[in-house]
Amino acid sequence: MKLGKDELGTSHQGIAQEGAGLASITALDVVRNSWEQRLEDARKECATLDGKLRKVADAHGENEQRTKESFEAKDQGNGKGRP
Repeated sequence: MKLGKDELGTSHQGIAQEGAGLASITALDVVRNSWEQRLEDARKECATLDGKLRKVADAHGENEQRTKESFEAKDQGNGKGRP
């Protein structure tokens, strides 16, 4: 997200001077600022999801391990233990 935001800023450098007096330059600036804000908001959202997704992955891994162990215990209790 940061790279996209940086590239957006870089690609618009000098446009205001080159298009001085054009109404579209003002509109373009408004749109660019809007996109920069959207990219920043998305970056922040991704940052908040990082920890949450790691927690879910850890919980899923722990659940998988418990499930595996429960099946292995059942197999051993029925004389169907694996070699």
